[in-house]
Amino acid sequence: MQHIYILSSFQDTLGSIFLNPVILPLVFYFFQIQASYYLLMSFFYIVCPRIFSD
Repeated sequence: MQHIYILSSFQDTLGSIFLNPVILPLVFYFFQIQASYYLLMSFFYIVCPRIFSD
């Protein structure tokens, strides 16, 4: 019974974090920065060697 209570309280904490109107945009913003950074890096690694080799 104690185990179920801990699990439900953990889910409540997780829910309050993800439903928080301040934290959620920050998380999306962070992932957006990470994704755009990796895309930019892969773009440079693919395109730049071709430019420099010509």
